Amino acid sequence: MNVHQRSTARTAGLAALLSLALAVPFLAVHGAAAAEDPSPPRDVALDGIAVAASEFPDPARFAAAFANDGDPSTRWGSDYTHGDEEPSYPHSDHDPTNDWITIELADPTEIARVTFNWQDAYARRYDVQVSTDGAAWTTVAAIEDGRAGIREIDVDVDGPVSFVRMQGRQASPWGYSLFSFEVWDRVDEEPAPDPTEWEYGTDVARLADATAASVYTGNPGRFAAANAVDGDAGTRWGSDYPRDGVAEPPASSHDPSADWLQVGLPEPSPVWSVVINWETARPAEYLVQTSTDGLTWSTVKEQAGVAPGRIEHVLGLKTPVSFVRMQGVAPATVFGYSIWDFEVWSGPKAPPAPGGVVLPAPVTLTELDGEPFEIRPSTRIVASDRAAAAEAEKLAADLRPATGYELPITTKKARDGDISLVLADDAGPRDSELARAEGYELAATSDGLTIEASAAHGLFNGGRTLLQLLPAEIAGDVVRPGPWTIEPTEIVDYPRYEHRGVMLDPARNFIEIDGVRDIIDALAQMKGNRLHMHLTDDQGWRIEIESWPRLAEIGGAMSMPGGATGFYTQEQFADLVEYAADRHVEVIPEVDLPGHSSAAIAAYPELSCGSTNTVCTTSETVDRFINDVLAEVGALTPSELFHIGGDESISGQPYIDFIKKLEGFVMDHDKRMVGWTPLPMADLDPSSVHQYWRDQSFEMEPWWFDNENQVILSPTARAYLDYPYPSFNTRTTYDWDPTHVVDDYLSLSLQSFGLKDENVIGIEGPAWGENNHGGAPDVEHKVFPRIAALLDLAWSPRERTGDPDSFFQRLAIQGPRWQFAGTNFWPDPEVAWTSAAAGSAFSGRDSQEVGSDGAPDTGATESPGHAGRTLTVDGSVATIASPTCAVGSLTATIDWGDGTVSEGVLSGSDAAGKLGNSLFEVIGTHRYSQHQGVRAWNGAVTVSGPDGCSWEVPIRVSITNGRLATDRL
Repeated sequence: MNVHQRSTARTAGLAALLSLALAVPFLAVHGAAAAEDPSPPRDVALDGIAVAASEFPDPARFAAAFANDGDPSTRWGSDYTHGDEEPSYPHSDHDPTNDWITIELADPTEIARVTFNWQDAYARRYDVQVSTDGAAWTTVAAIEDGRAGIREIDVDVDGPVSFVRMQGRQASPWGYSLFSFEVWDRVDEEPAPDPTEWEYGTDVARLADATAASVYTGNPGRFAAANAVDGDAGTRWGSDYPRDGVAEPPASSHDPSADWLQVGLPEPSPVWSVVINWETARPAEYLVQTSTDGLTWSTVKEQAGVAPGRIEHVLGLKTPVSFVRMQGVAPATVFGYSIWDFEVWSGPKAPPAPGGVVLPAPVTLTELDGEPFEIRPSTRIVASDRAAAAEAEKLAADLRPATGYELPITTKKARDGDISLVLADDAGPRDSELARAEGYELAATSDGLTIEASAAHGLFNGGRTLLQLLPAEIAGDVVRPGPWTIEPTEIVDYPRYEHRGVMLDPARNFIEIDGVRDIIDALAQMKGNRLHMHLTDDQGWRIEIESWPRLAEIGGAMSMPGGATGFYTQEQFADLVEYAADRHVEVIPEVDLPGHSSAAIAAYPELSCGSTNTVCTTSETVDRFINDVLAEVGALTPSELFHIGGDESISGQPYIDFIKKLEGFVMDHDKRMVGWTPLPMADLDPSSVHQYWRDQSFEMEPWWFDNENQVILSPTARAYLDYPYPSFNTRTTYDWDPTHVVDDYLSLSLQSFGLKDENVIGIEGPAWGENNHGGAPDVEHKVFPRIAALLDLAWSPRERTGDPDSFFQRLAIQGPRWQFAGTNFWPDPEVAWTSAAAGSAFSGRDSQEVGSDGAPDTGATESPGHAGRTLTVDGSVATIASPTCAVGSLTATIDWGDGTVSEGVLSGSDAAGKLGNSLFEVIGTHRYSQHQGVRAWNGAVTVSGPDGCSWEVPIRVSITNGRLATDRL
């Protein structure tokens, strides 16, 4: 292992560990002897002087000098725009976008690597620049995908330099903050272990005993060391840390700096890698150590600067060991250390089984031999009857925009090349009532494609699968050249659970109707079927109630501070319900009672007995109010479910009495009550539904499950889609088992209390709205891609959901599909997102100008000098859908197919804040002249960029004498 020059603070940290070792009998910590290197690599920034464009107005904590002081726990922080949210500091209107931090080296030096350790306020985009005089700067690296934690950047610099600079281009909301800024004069890399020399291994920590130097004393069971190796990514170990005990009893003076977590393996094992999934409470620096006896330890990895999330240390240690340890050196936060998962792999992990392209994973998918099925201009959609024809129209509406084909609907006999939708009582899977209600069978061969089902919803679901089997650009609304092919396939598919949904929270921040519709579309494409609308809360009332008009007038004008206001009229909400139903999505309204009612009380103070956020539970006025709301809102949706909230309010017998009364009101309106935990403590009628989130008040009892009420699972650490990235990510959302749901307060499973698997009706992801000030785009950024994880768990068979890596394969393909559909999402860095590129198909009459939709532009005129035989193309000739590439790193050339080549202009925007990458367009203009009867040209667009960001796509241009072409490539 190469040992780089380290800081005095790091040396002190290691000294502290050695002191600890001496204080504990028989414990010794040592490192492998390193060969003497007369000239090891040096971090020359340590001897330099750091200056910055700005500093946050607390120089004792955020001075530029902290970036190169060698102490991983101190940091530089720029200034940024702030006001009352930073009450201890003067207001500032500073824009940090173009801020920089510069290291002036002690001597001119040839440099090889620059390393940044970014705090959570990391630069989204920035440049690494060098200079010999501090005046003229040369950019040696442009970073378009900034992230928290360590970033090592190898640079190719000719000759010595005296200054090195981080030049920001896009800041976080809190500007820029660096724990360290290192400048290395040389890089000595040991070769990485060769996985071909190893057999595939397993996570041997799963069978190990875990112990820790400390456990959080506020809740030892919830933060036990064993939680890090239990295979459940929703449970964790947490060290203790100092606190006064007022907000978090008991008080503690424990210093966690040198704390450790270790596993004793069941038998000695080689170690290919160690994987640690860090919570936000993570170290600024730590060691990975191994031991054969648990007494003498060897340091095999030193790590500084880690972001929350998973990090794999590939070690390649073939000599078996019996113990593996994470040894802390310095924490990065005041909360010590916390680890979701600690894995020790005895060999490289076997690659996941091919996941296919369908999400959620179908029950069975069989690849067949033969030529693919292709949608052509002649393709028809053949419906078996009128009910099937209604679903055929929906499928055609999804296929027509990108193909440009007519795709007529017919009930005549199918012929080769057609898509057939067959609806019959004996069609489709029949394994269960749910399979008959929503299942389908799909078969694709070169002769045609058939979807069979016994219910219309099944045909619709089969249509969603058909769309996923086509190229990603099918989700867009621009005509593309294709080809539109599907490999020979047979699929049998039906859902695991009947409830597969998402909860939106327009109550706290209003979400416009069009935004909700977009989310319904995206939900339905992944076979989601329930939309839970949280319509009322303390911050707003979002549904018109004609008998209580001030609810919308006053409550509709409320929101979170700085958020969006508004309400849905009953007509708008009914239209939304109809829109969802057309996509087989059921809308479940929620009116939150008795708590979370500040908006209602603001409109009608008589609803309160003195509380500002809880209605009076014994008032006849409140009873009348509830029944009026139930009547009006219930009439707007055909769903039999009505959600009453029911959490975080009064407790004890008053709560039980109110819930029982409310349950009766709901039943009087021919609805079934749904409510949040702790609803079952009211001894529910068997018809009522419990939506589990967590036992926050520690009241759960086994008898809660005696009535066998149906249960919707929304465990907070798994299903809450508003929880912050990256600590809560796609893996944590996916990597759990609905048959073993661990309450994150009790650290006990619901099943151990008596929940039966047959009473679980599904999974729902709540997207609470506190931070979604930007409306639907903000909501989508939180919901996607994590909702895909929940829908896969809720639809796919249990045996298909055990491997997150296989799911990630299928998820990676959805990224460009979402981009073509206009769905915003967070590009989780753990997902190896794919990209997609599509050329454009242009057609027009002689002497016409055509735009990127392939249609003649209005007002185009004959071009003089070309004998009336010209066609001008002006617009986008190709589209790139890439969740990770940066538009500024790309260049494009256009081969127009007539011997002319020109440069293309790239347009689009990179990810910023809560917006992901837009589609990137290649723009070009070219005039064709007809020569020797040529009336069509086949060209190509080549886009070049960094690794994984290069494509070549065909384009076609044709003259059609007044008739739009449907050419394909």
